[in-house]
This record gives sequence, structure tokens and C-alpha cells, in this order.
Amino acid sequence: MNYIKFLKKNLDYYHKKYPEIDCDILSDLIEETLITYPLEFSYEFVQKNQALCVKCGRCCERTMDCSHYDKKTNHCEIWTKRPRICREFPYYNAKNRRGIYLADYCKFAEGLAKIVLDNKIKIYVDDNYDI
Repeated sequence: MNYIKFLKKNLDYYHKKYPEIDCDILSDLIEETLITYPLEFSYEFVQKNQALCVKCGRCCERTMDCSHYDKKTNHCEIWTKRPRICREFPYYNAKNRRGIYLADYCKFAEGLAKIVLDNKIKIYVDDNYDI
């Protein structure tokens, strides 16, 4: 259910930002970018954009159920020595299908998606509109 909220939040945002683009077209662009062909997302991309992570610990709490996450302090007890799976979140690579977890609770995933979607939609606008 989180991914539906995530997609809707992006659709609403881009529909307000680009009201000239039909909602169905925006929906298709978002689906293609985030679900069908999420090729822009890589481990390197996630590492390059670590500043977008607010280190809220929600990935530890909700997704990984990590024993090193202290719920009282919202702090990872092993942050500097955390394993690769923690370092790569929200990136995933399952049998050569890669992307990001579309989790509406993760500001990091939202920020990464925004970078990629801004590029895709700007290209679409440049190719189809005289703005």
C-alpha cells in the first residue's frame, strides 16, 4: 500500500507543477520511470545522494526490523559500521531488476525519485511543449 501512496503523491505533485500535461501521460511517465524501467536507480546513485537521507530510521524500523535501531532515540547504534544492505536502502536489485523501494514513509526515496522524475518530465516537456 505504501507504493500506491508514493505514486499518488508524485502524481499530485507533478500534476500541479505541470498542469498542461494530461494526467494519464504523467501517470504513464511516473509508472515507467519508477516501476517498469527504473534504470536510473543504482547503488552508486543512492550513494551519491546520501545527503537526501534524513536518517529518521524508518527504513530500519519498518522494512528491516533491525535490532541495532533504538526506537527511543531514533538512532542506529552501528551507523558507521552498518552492513551493505543498510547502506544501499532504498535501492534494490532483484535478479537484474533494479529500482528503489517506493515507500511513502521514506524521504530519501522521495528525494531520489524526484531527481529522476524531474529529469524525465523536463525532457518530455522540452520535446512536446513550447514553454
